[in-house]
Amino acid sequence: ACQTEKDHVLYPTNQISDLKYDNTISDDESRSCAVSSADRQATINSSKKIEYNDIELAKLAARLEETRMSMKLSKARRQVIEEMKRTCTMRAKASCSAETSFWDEQIKALNDSILELTARMKIKKGGKQLDETTKIFGNADENFIEDSRCVLASCAVPPPSKLNKNLIKVKAPESLPEGYTFTAYLGEKSILATVPSGGVIKGEIFSVPLAIEKNIVEDDDSSTCASTSVDEQNDERHNYARNMRQKSTAPLFEEITQDSDTCSSRTPSPSQVIFETTSMPPTLPMVKVRAPANLTEGHRFTAKHGEKKIVATVPQGGVKKGEIFVVPVSLVPVTISEF
Repeated sequence: ACQTEKDHVLYPTNQISDLKYDNTISDDESRSCAVSSADRQATINSSKKIEYNDIELAKLAARLEETRMSMKLSKARRQVIEEMKRTCTMRAKASCSAETSFWDEQIKALNDSILELTARMKIKKGGKQLDETTKIFGNADENFIEDSRCVLASCAVPPPSKLNKNLIKVKAPESLPEGYTFTAYLGEKSILATVPSGGVIKGEIFSVPLAIEKNIVEDDDSSTCASTSVDEQNDERHNYARNMRQKSTAPLFEEITQDSDTCSSRTPSPSQVIFETTSMPPTLPMVKVRAPANLTEGHRFTAKHGEKKIVATVPQGGVKKGEIFVVPVSLVPVTISEF
């Protein structure tokens, strides 16, 4: 029989072995646990997905910003290119060395701007960031690159060998200013040589285009010169040199040949001839001229003294208003104090 004492149930010893402990889980509890595990996994996956999306959004934003900046810089560079084209057009219309130098400086400044804009851009190739700052036009747009190269090519000055193949080398008889024209002789031929930009010093060799005058030995009132000079002083110098040549039995100029890889014989080609003086007219007189205004290098103006006129060329570096500088004149002495 069973006895109860102080709320404790006492079982007979022969019934203890009949007691069993139920450790199984019901179907409802199993489903509840499975749902909880799935929720936890879904939450983890959702967190990872959100983190992944944030990274992708950040990358996308960076690419969009890079594209926006690239388009902005590309537009700026195209504007500079258009400005450079207009500048090259103005440079081609320059009438003197001072204007040419001015436009050359503008072209250089514009090209520096292009280099600065290019240095701020990078191009993606093969998943790698390649710095394109060493290239003048580091842009993925091939049309833009080609346009840029065309502009620079149109502004670039070709080498002397491509400017004019028919050139004659002449040795300066005296220190002469820019634009001064004189006649050089070789046998029965003569050429008009014009001093290039910047002037020349005595003995300096410079190149001039080949323009040969023929049949100028006979001197009479009816004979005329085939070439025209820049002013009256040049005509006087031409006539003086022609008269000196008639009076002298020795040649006024001698021919000097130079070795050349392109020359197959010892006969000099026109581009190898150097006209060198062996008998020169008296030294050209120099006069002092006062600048009427601030003038740039190479500027030419007419100075008057009585009934005579001379053409004065501003020396290197330019002059200021009222500044006095010295210029050579014609073979006839001319004195100028004021004008």
